[in-house]
Amino acid sequence: MSSILLVPSRARGNGSGHLMRCFDLAKRLGAIAAVYLPYSAEKGERGYAELQLAFPNDLGAVRVLPSLEGMRFSLVVLDKRETSLEELRFWEAYGPVAALDEGGEARAFASYLIDILPRVARPRAAGRAFRTDARGSAANKTALGFLSLPLKRRQVTPRRAERVLVSFGGEDSAGLTERFLALAVDTGRLTAKAVTVVSGALTAQNGHAGGSGAIGKRGGITMLGPVQDLKEKLHGFDLVVTQFGITAYEAAWAGCAVLLLNPSPYHEKLSKAAGFPTLGRADGVSAAKKNDTALNSIGELAQRCTLLAPDKRDDLAAFLKNLA
Repeated sequence: MSSILLVPSRARGNGSGHLMRCFDLAKRLGAIAAVYLPYSAEKGERGYAELQLAFPNDLGAVRVLPSLEGMRFSLVVLDKRETSLEELRFWEAYGPVAALDEGGEARAFASYLIDILPRVARPRAAGRAFRTDARGSAANKTALGFLSLPLKRRQVTPRRAERVLVSFGGEDSAGLTERFLALAVDTGRLTAKAVTVVSGALTAQNGHAGGSGAIGKRGGITMLGPVQDLKEKLHGFDLVVTQFGITAYEAAWAGCAVLLLNPSPYHEKLSKAAGFPTLGRADGVSAAKKNDTALNSIGELAQRCTLLAPDKRDDLAAFLKNLA
């Protein structure tokens, strides 16, 4: 029987999207799949105990492997954002490697590349040079529909921002929630009672102002902790404010207006390449100027975002099962 090992990024600052995607795939693949989560953690990574506190339901629903000694798999799926060549060679000892949305050195050498989110050229860090070979960096398979899209969708296009969801992923290490509320609520562009803030499973553990502390001092804002299967709640909101990534596409698919505020120039470049309305970077001066226009044209934003959603659903779990 085929066996598939899912290896998510546990790096601090990488958010929870990689973990959640692997948990979702493991649930859909069933007994043939396992998620690699070692008990120990390297510097800058989250350990098993921390993840168990953050994701108790998910860890209880999937098969977890803390050790791989003597094991071999039909397919090793890397969902790590960036994988070094050294790491790739390590994982190849356990089976053929398929890399999801890979942005590191492994992109030129992995057995199989799957791009789900759109890509743009990324500036190389000083002193780093990505090697290439005959395969170049083109993906073997590209499919935006491989996203785990919500089942529930809006039937009516929103016209006003009467219900606004603010969600910057499972970590919000850049403090984007606080930045957006300062731009929109503190200036009166949005009423506090219109806003619901979701803090991610990893946010509180960061001790960051993006958690409930500073935000909760504003009267009227609805504060929610981690929400199980958040994508199925998106259709109930007129506007979803997030950064470039999976939630943006889920919200577009659900029929919401989507507005992005990004933590880095790279995220901003991705947003513009994809066509999403964006306030710019969190540390930029353009965000405040764009806020009024964006919040006064919700219907137009929603129609624009609908065109950015995937054309159809594709089954990533089934694709990986066949690949294995």
